[in-house]
Amino acid sequence: MPRFGSQPAGQGFVGLARGVFRTAAAALLALALTVGALDWLARRFDRQLRHSGEVMRVARQAYELALDRDAGVRGYLLTRDPTSLAPELFAREPLAIALDSLSVLTAKDPAQAERTGTIRAAVDRWANVFALPALRHPDAALGRHGDKAELVGKTLFDAVRWSFTKLIDAEDVVYNAQRRRQESTRAFANVAIVLELAVLLAVLVRVRRRIVAQANALADQQARVRAVIEHAPDVILLVDGDGTVRYHSPSAEELMGRENLLVGFLIQMAFVGLPEEFFYRVFVQTRLSQVLKTRWGGILVTSLLFGLTHIPNVMSWYPEMTLSEAFCSAFFIQGFIGLIYGVLWDRTHNLIPGVIVHSGLNALNNVGSAVTLIFQ
Repeated sequence: MPRFGSQPAGQGFVGLARGVFRTAAAALLALALTVGALDWLARRFDRQLRHSGEVMRVARQAYELALDRDAGVRGYLLTRDPTSLAPELFAREPLAIALDSLSVLTAKDPAQAERTGTIRAAVDRWANVFALPALRHPDAALGRHGDKAELVGKTLFDAVRWSFTKLIDAEDVVYNAQRRRQESTRAFANVAIVLELAVLLAVLVRVRRRIVAQANALADQQARVRAVIEHAPDVILLVDGDGTVRYHSPSAEELMGRENLLVGFLIQMAFVGLPEEFFYRVFVQTRLSQVLKTRWGGILVTSLLFGLTHIPNVMSWYPEMTLSEAFCSAFFIQGFIGLIYGVLWDRTHNLIPGVIVHSGLNALNNVGSAVTLIFQ
């Protein structure tokens, strides 16, 4: 059944539109706040996870260097071969550097700093009480009291080994806990975004139903005029100021044919769908996502810009709308459609799906034969 392109809005429709806009604004604001908060939490957890991983890496490296020093000292004491000291000599300075790095990494956490201090104290005690004296006087270390010195060295290095193990085990527990918390946050983020999008979609579905009800109420008032026009033998077209066909009579369809839908689609694709999708999605959305360092931030801001730039179109389609009503309509309706285009581009990184959907919607809205195909 054909229809006219625009109808005067009654007070009931204006009140409905205002309520819908307020609800949609709250839903979009909640969605934006949720995305922003979850993105901040994700970055924070990533930093903590990287920090914990770096602490474990440096601790393990320092522990391996400490083992090299102990092996070099014991090898020299057993063989008296100076080449056996190579591991100890090569590991001495890197171990000190690794312990300094570990102190810097754990400075802001009292528990980590305490464990690092225990490691440094154990290494210094082993070096000053056993390793360095044994290297200065190897004969004394292997003499009459050699077994006692060997036992002292083993005990002191066991303390070094225990202090490293304590730090690494504690950091491993922290790392696994942070990883589980990060995964839980990501799962919660997905659920929250899906729920908020579902709420927004439910609002839009309710709006559509109310608008359909309003249109059905107006249908009775149009019946007599439509009956006269539809049975007129002459071609009747209703065209607005920008050249969009708002209504055509059945005789016009018989004259022009339904192929105008395909022509309208190709025109929209060439002059509207492809240029707008390239500009908003490939250029604006991609750049904003890089600047904001979040995909959802680029999608939301680009959708907002896409909606606001359609304010003149909305005012031309619905001349009875005020500027504020046109602003709200463009912000929420065209903005939501822009959100769909943005998600299509983000998920596929392919212009074709967005261009097809964009051009198809415009063609269905602008070509008179498409209106007849939908409502007949």
